Amino acid sequence: MDGSGASSDSMSQRLQEVAHLVLGGLSNAQISEQLSLTINTVKTHLRHIFRATDVRSREELAAYLITTYRDDRRLDELASSPLILHALDTLYLCSEKQLAFLNKLADNPGATDKELGNGNKDAANNMVRAIAKKLGVLVVENPRTILVTVCLLARRQARAGAPQTMVKAQGSISRMEGRVLIRLVSGRTDAVIARELGIDESEVPRYLAAVARRTGQLNERTTLALFVIRTLLTDTQLTELRGMPVLRRFRRAVRFMSPWQRRVFDLLVVLPGVDNRVIASRLGMRVADVGALLDRVAVACGLEGAEHVRLQLTVFHYLVREH
Repeated sequence: MDGSGASSDSMSQRLQEVAHLVLGGLSNAQISEQLSLTINTVKTHLRHIFRATDVRSREELAAYLITTYRDDRRLDELASSPLILHALDTLYLCSEKQLAFLNKLADNPGATDKELGNGNKDAANNMVRAIAKKLGVLVVENPRTILVTVCLLARRQARAGAPQTMVKAQGSISRMEGRVLIRLVSGRTDAVIARELGIDESEVPRYLAAVARRTGQLNERTTLALFVIRTLLTDTQLTELRGMPVLRRFRRAVRFMSPWQRRVFDLLVVLPGVDNRVIASRLGMRVADVGALLDRVAVACGLEGAEHVRLQLTVFHYLVREH
């Protein structure tokens, strides 16, 4: 990659959409499904993208696009996607050795596994898997690509003066919006939130939509609940959440889960709001098995019949996993 390729801005809108999904680690099949294209069309688009940017791999493409994007809004949108936002938020969990490897990968996106592992291909593969697992991105088809994306976005945020890997958003949330959001985390219904705050029930979704629009989040309840936990709650509030009796029941319910069952809950966190069909497809499971697992844990937590069960289970898993 010699930098002589065309700017990403010169690509068509469709090619930019495909390239954007590549940065998120999606496979050709996943891009095909998300954009309603055939696999062959996706492959053709990728050939055009590689030719336009003069790159030879997905990792090189990620590095090229992030360093040449002229519109910061595209990068902000990428950084605020649930999967990458979670990875950026958990970078601090990486060891110095893992961070050094990440930087090496981002600086040499075209390097082979043998080159990255100093002659040991298995060492490089194991390191990629370990980092991807720690950041919650092992669920994607191309973890190396998303690791390059996360590392370069983190560097960009650091240059912009972000005090951590993610900028806090308290200043953009009004007091009433904050009160609605805090209650959202606990899985309260709109009717309960409205009654507790003395507002009309129809105002609750309007407050949530306003917060989503202003902070660049998806207007989806689980996504907003995780956003609240990551950016708005104080240490005292987090401690109170982790002390809830229902969370202790959740811990007992998941203690003896198999690795694949835990990955179901990992996907709930990194892809909030997705349905059982998507989770089953990602993990090679039957849709019925995903639903049965979630139902079983919900019953163990005393949540059967609750209105926002998936939201609560996702929040519980996030709190337990990050503690």
